[in-house]
Amino acid sequence: ARILGGQFVVMIHSRADSEEKIANYCRQIVNDFKGGVKCDDMTIETSVNIGIVREQDASESIDDILHKCKLALRQSKKNSHNGYVFYNHIEGQMREIKELEAMMADELAKGRFIPYLQPKMNALTNTIYGTEALVRWNHSKQGLISPGKFIPFMEENGFIREIDFSILEQVCQLKKKWREENKPYKDLIVSVNMSRVH
Repeated sequence: ARILGGQFVVMIHSRADSEEKIANYCRQIVNDFKGGVKCDDMTIETSVNIGIVREQDASESIDDILHKCKLALRQSKKNSHNGYVFYNHIEGQMREIKELEAMMADELAKGRFIPYLQPKMNALTNTIYGTEALVRWNHSKQGLISPGKFIPFMEENGFIREIDFSILEQVCQLKKKWREENKPYKDLIVSVNMSRVH
């Protein structure tokens, strides 16, 4: 059934089908579309991405199942232009992201997102000519969380803007403190990254 735009839903009675059998079925669909679709005298290039949800409880609402399909589909599109992802494989990762998303505003208010300064070196003179401020999440329970883990989903939900401005403000405060204390590195250039979302 077509649900909207170029999105379709396929339901398979697959209680007896193994995951590998379903994966083979999806690979066949992807391969069938490789090389484009011929229409009159031209070939239309197209890509196919598939999100798969298996073995759902019959009591679960169709909206919840479709939501899981869309999450798996989104992950499939991130991975490649042609492919498939089983929701069951990313369920733990999705749950962890939801938990982090639920805490991010409170963690920002508590000052748990902090800049780490990475020096920029002049290799010829062996001197520092500047630094780059890199955000780190010092999670109140988990400790330091890698930016690769939280920046992608914060770019998706837009919260990265709040993080960027917080880091910029903290760097400005740090520079002000250096000047007030007349530090020898008070005029060091500090670069602050801004997300492409800006």
